[in-house]
Amino acid sequence: MVYIIWGSLILGLAAYWITGTSTVFLLTLGGYGGVIGALFTILVMKKWLTYQLSYLAIVFIPILGSIMMEMEPSIVSYLMVYYMIAVSTLYHNYKQVLLAGILGLLMTNYFYFTHGGTMFSRR
Repeated sequence: MVYIIWGSLILGLAAYWITGTSTVFLLTLGGYGGVIGALFTILVMKKWLTYQLSYLAIVFIPILGSIMMEMEPSIVSYLMVYYMIAVSTLYHNYKQVLLAGILGLLMTNYFYFTHGGTMFSRR
């Protein structure tokens, strides 16, 4: 899981850098992602909270997605909802998938009503 978190952070930063996103957004994404990655690395190395790591990952991804959507409301930021569901399926446990699905529904509804014009616009 730690490799997935660090790989996702690097891939996300590279993708947003290529698209020309603001430096503040990149620093926020890198800072938050770096803290989460370091936290997960320490927890895995020390073998602390091994069972709870799956739930922590599923909770931290929507927090990161919310920060991304508030700073730059775009459909690319909204894809974090589906990324969260994909990560939850790696554990093959219905509880994590159910938690990710509920958080995804909450995020979708919140951002539909707050940023509906920019993220879910009909042209």
